[in-house]
Amino acid sequence: MRYILILVAMIFAACEQQQTINQTHDNIIEQDLTNKQQELELLREINIAQQNQDEEAFKFFTTEFIRTPRLVLTQEQKQHPMYREWLTDKQILSGVYMSEEFNYIE
Repeated sequence: MRYILILVAMIFAACEQQQTINQTHDNIIEQDLTNKQQELELLREINIAQQNQDEEAFKFFTTEFIRTPRLVLTQEQKQHPMYREWLTDKQILSGVYMSEEFNYIE
């Protein structure tokens, strides 16, 4: 009987620990998506500044883009169902990111 209680306690402890890990991954992925969305919006502003030949706006938004933090995620975190890759260089150069379908946060 004592061994059964110990086993049940260990199972509950493992479940609680897994739930904490999942919550931590959720928070990290949410922050990653927020940062990526901010970068995307700044890229759009940089694009508009280039089109309008607005050097002051271009410098401002480029500086803000550089200041946006990038998270380094583990492979395990990248397996999270909410994780999304950053745009490829090809997508950035083509300008397709201007479409709202590329938003990271709805």
